[in-house]
Amino acid sequence: MSPKMMFRLKLVCQLIIMSNYKNKKLLSGSAIIVSVVIMAGIFIMAFASAYMVITSTSREIKISESLKAEQVVNSGIERFKHEIYSNSFDLSSADCNSDLFSLSGEDYSYVINCLDIGDDRKVYISATYKNKTIAKEILLPFICGFDTVLYEGYEYGTVRIGRQCWLSENLNVGSIVTSSAASPCIDVSGGGVWSCQNNNSQIEKYCYDNNSSDCIGYGGLYEWTEALNLPYECGYNVEFFDNLDGTYTGICNGSEYVIESKHQGICPEGWHIPSQSEFVDLISYLGVNAVDAVKSFSIDSPSWDGNNSSGLSIPPSGIRFAASSFSDKYSYTNIWTNSPSGTIFGLAYEVYVDLSSNLDNRHAGFSVRCLKD
Repeated sequence: MSPKMMFRLKLVCQLIIMSNYKNKKLLSGSAIIVSVVIMAGIFIMAFASAYMVITSTSREIKISESLKAEQVVNSGIERFKHEIYSNSFDLSSADCNSDLFSLSGEDYSYVINCLDIGDDRKVYISATYKNKTIAKEILLPFICGFDTVLYEGYEYGTVRIGRQCWLSENLNVGSIVTSSAASPCIDVSGGGVWSCQNNNSQIEKYCYDNNSSDCIGYGGLYEWTEALNLPYECGYNVEFFDNLDGTYTGICNGSEYVIESKHQGICPEGWHIPSQSEFVDLISYLGVNAVDAVKSFSIDSPSWDGNNSSGLSIPPSGIRFAASSFSDKYSYTNIWTNSPSGTIFGLAYEVYVDLSSNLDNRHAGFSVRCLKD
């Protein structure tokens, strides 16, 4: 009942009483009963109204505290993501017996910790605002350096280097083809440049010395066009024009093809063939000893003469020459970028005495290392 209605009822009771008083008459029994009932009703309504106000206020306080507690949760989750993605926090080596992160203020606090359940490591947050506490699991889509990538039946490790996330192994995907200077390989130049990865409908790879076991640990060797998932016809006597925005455009095999700045090629979805500028960023981050930092260590498998301080674990995979022979396993490797040059070259980074760029025939067979978008 509204305050206005209660006031009117109270006024009616007063008028009844005053009217009888002026006429010097005693209230009849029925009038007394009516007045008592009305006054009792007014009291009950007033009490109920006050109770509803108190209850409503209490409910609003609880709702407000719940909302504030949710805000504290979200703040903690954003802090954890920042530590993972911007500060390179390594969840895989964290101690789950201690709090990972915590924060407290006058009315709020949160604690983030982890728990190993089987082979999975889960992260939880418990946040409090005044009298309200909320606990929940922090779900992250991907944590570089902890999560792996399942691609074509093989599970690849990942490693974070600065702001970049790399596969920690050379790509090893596709059907094995034999490298030779004879059919079914194709002499694309008419002068000894042989492409044996010439089936445009599937991914193909070379294994060093045509030995399938050499793809294990070392990865496959791919022609530049194969790595970028372009027709093999794009490899020789085809110019890709620089669009000055990180992309390139060329015409081959009767169609126009665009090399994107983050070109997936034969990498898993969400990953791409690294660009020259991304290799430059890698080298800049690792500093003067970049080549030692990316080479696998003597105790790694496969081993090399680096220290692998980056965790990139590049093995000495060797190369496949465009003339069809193999060379330099155990001492040298090249990794393709997405960058074309001229009409027959692609840009690669050689891992040898240093980590530097070089141009080579697009039909040479080099390693592929994928970078996360």
